[in-house]
Amino acid sequence: MNSPAASIGHESHGHHGPVLQYQPGLPLSRGKLIMWLFLSTEIMFFAALLGSYVVLRFGAAVWPKPHHVHLSEPIGAFNTFVLICSSVTVVLALEAARANKRSLAKGWMLITLVLGSLFLGVKAYEYSSKFDHGIYPWAPRGRIYERPDLYYGSAVRARLSDPAILAKMKELDARPEGELSEAELTGRRRLKQVREMVANPDQQAFDLAVVADQIMPLPGEGADGHGHGGGLNDTFAWLQLPAVIPGGNMWASTYFFLTGFHAIHVIVGLIVFGIILLYELGPQRAGMIENAGLYWHFVDLVWIFLFPLLYLFLYFLKVLYERCKKAIMNNSEADNSSNVTHGPVTSPGRLPEEIDASGEDGQQSHEEHGGIMQYMAVFAALCFLTTMSFLTYSSYWPWKDEPQVGWAFMMAVSCTKALLVVLFFMHVLQEANWKYVLTIPAAMMAIFLAIMLIPDIGLRNRMVSQERALHMARNSDVLLLEKAASSDSSDEVGKHEH
Repeated sequence: MNSPAASIGHESHGHHGPVLQYQPGLPLSRGKLIMWLFLSTEIMFFAALLGSYVVLRFGAAVWPKPHHVHLSEPIGAFNTFVLICSSVTVVLALEAARANKRSLAKGWMLITLVLGSLFLGVKAYEYSSKFDHGIYPWAPRGRIYERPDLYYGSAVRARLSDPAILAKMKELDARPEGELSEAELTGRRRLKQVREMVANPDQQAFDLAVVADQIMPLPGEGADGHGHGGGLNDTFAWLQLPAVIPGGNMWASTYFFLTGFHAIHVIVGLIVFGIILLYELGPQRAGMIENAGLYWHFVDLVWIFLFPLLYLFLYFLKVLYERCKKAIMNNSEADNSSNVTHGPVTSPGRLPEEIDASGEDGQQSHEEHGGIMQYMAVFAALCFLTTMSFLTYSSYWPWKDEPQVGWAFMMAVSCTKALLVVLFFMHVLQEANWKYVLTIPAAMMAIFLAIMLIPDIGLRNRMVSQERALHMARNSDVLLLEKAASSDSSDEVGKHEH
């Protein structure tokens, strides 16, 4: 009786052992396996970051509007379009490499590198507008104050008492009117009034609100501009007086934390693309391009959700948060059901290093992925959805009086865009069987963390310390600032000079 192992042994030479055939655990190369495992950890990482942002955002009593903190929705939409284009150029580079069009593949990869650099350049421009107005976290504290209270008045008075600022103001007062522009003349008069108001021992809350409006006015609801034009800090950049932005400190911390981590991932992707450009991009390098593309598509996915969360005001998430918290607190039954899962069905294959060397892993599903026309159709759909999401802020949106409809629509559009990227650009639609093994556990862990931690953090967020309660912004502070902005500032200043 001959066994299979024995027959294999008889086929081999007498001085050699039996030749065993390798049975891979998953039908993919080791590089792609490691990349998907890494992306699974990244899913949990960014799920925790975004979940924490949602908790902090909707646990705060006051949150600044985008135009209060120099956030421009058109710029955010443009950056979204740039990343979508870069995802398309990655898959086009992959298709060119599989077709052995080496020069074309390198060209598409170079365009991807340029688009990623453009994204970082636009983000640096956004950062600079915030740095110019002191909107950034700093220790022990930055230039942002939550309320126009006595602490804010003391900070303005201390800044105006600085010897360098006093010398600048003395120089400004000595300049004749003919050498000053109209804005500088108005600014010099307002600066004098502000100095008198903060030095007045009988100052009231409205006086300090007027001071804050003179220094850096907050645009009203529906303002066309996104800046703080007309304030003293804009007229005289050397002043750098403290500003009042209710909720601005928490916003700055979360914004720079989230976008900073995302920018780090973009930089890592650009470094990888730069290294890939050093090789000949033929079929043997298709696996390398695909692995780098998987990482880049994930970076695109993260931004697809960061854009509506940071740039658009999503009130409907607060409703979901409250319902989730109530459901968790009232749920006393545990689900003990267990699901039987099976491993992937495998067939005899070659060693992973053989797959990597031959490039067949990147070549075998070339036709199944749909080709360039499918990628271009998905790109057109992504551009259309991005335009539709921006439509909610235009005058053509029919539900202007029902913002919940617009916010829910924005989130639905973001989920649809993410689904298109995952299914077609990351090829999950064609290769979903084994990817479920990697992505489902990570997604379940992310959902578990969100469900279990959000109610707990939300309750803790409402139990604030006495010191935080003293300095945190309230809705009444926002109304006070709006009243100061809507009133005739010069008349109000004159009333309170004494």
